[in-house]
Amino acid sequence: MTLAVAADRPRALTAVRLCDVAPDGSSLLVTRGLLNLTHRDDHAEPAPLEPGRRYTVTVRLDAIGQAIPAGHRLRVAISTSYWPWAWPSPEPVTLTVYAGAGSRLSLPVRAPRDSDDALAPFAEPEWSEPMGQDVLRSDPTSRTLGRDLAGGAQEVRFRWDVGGHRRLAGGGPELDDRNRTSYRIVDGDPLSASVRVRCESTLARDDWHTRVETDSHMTATATEFLVSHTLDAYEHDERVYARTWTLRFPRDGV
Repeated sequence: MTLAVAADRPRALTAVRLCDVAPDGSSLLVTRGLLNLTHRDDHAEPAPLEPGRRYTVTVRLDAIGQAIPAGHRLRVAISTSYWPWAWPSPEPVTLTVYAGAGSRLSLPVRAPRDSDDALAPFAEPEWSEPMGQDVLRSDPTSRTLGRDLAGGAQEVRFRWDVGGHRRLAGGGPELDDRNRTSYRIVDGDPLSASVRVRCESTLARDDWHTRVETDSHMTATATEFLVSHTLDAYEHDERVYARTWTLRFPRDGV
């Protein structure tokens, strides 16, 4: 998609979504694309924007094949953030989009063909025979959204029980893997964005039992990304190894 835009900050993001809107008003996301506007000319050498200056940029949408039924409409949504898909710019941004010939959506169109009815259907997928296992515990994957009505914070929480607590057949080892991820941000404050990932992995057999726990946290200032990471390894309930990392990275136009 080509856009004629101007931003009021030197660093800005644009997110474009293309949706299929049914006659009843329901909307289906078809495809989307993101562009850090400091990368408008070159990904190798990003350059800050001149606030208020008009630029023509191209936002490439993800490739997709989609049939749009008759009577449906296509809708383009444009925003300056897309959390948690993309890290927000350090300051709130107002983006001006100029309508007319400078902003346009170009879509490849494939018309139906008489030969389509002769196309062979997809065959069944092929995969290797799975290993036999006994599932000792399985928690369903979940995604929840929490909102602090007083402070304006929103938090998306993902919980994955990767395969559950299981024992491989034939007297094999026991495995248990869990992941807890949260994305938090306060309305109107992009520097409040944070991601936390907690993982636990267990491997046990007969009289031995090992477990590794990790806790990773990422935040940002106006100039840097800040990452902290801790790792703890256990034999039964005794911690046998521990390490902590603290890293800082320049934002480089993000």
